[in-house]
Amino acid sequence: MINVGVIGYGLIGKRHVATFGALKDVDLVGLAEAHRGRREEGLKAAGKSAAGYDDFRKLLDAKDVQAVVIATPDHWHALMTMLACDAGKD
Repeated sequence: MINVGVIGYGLIGKRHVATFGALKDVDLVGLAEAHRGRREEGLKAAGKSAAGYDDFRKLLDAKDVQAVVIATPDHWHALMTMLACDAGKD
């Protein structure tokens, strides 16, 4: 079982939550989304074991998150990927 966190819950993030949530060997344990309404919607979709974060850096600090999926606008991908790798979440 791998504990996955999702960063971003827009159009693509919704698809990732649905896809990863259906996998038997994945547990969605975190969702980072700055928009409160989207974050609440995403947490309902991710399941009971997912924690919500308004700041993606807090998700990267979470000890139970082993890997992340970045589903944000393109201009955020590079920075978030570098920070995720630095946190060992790649």
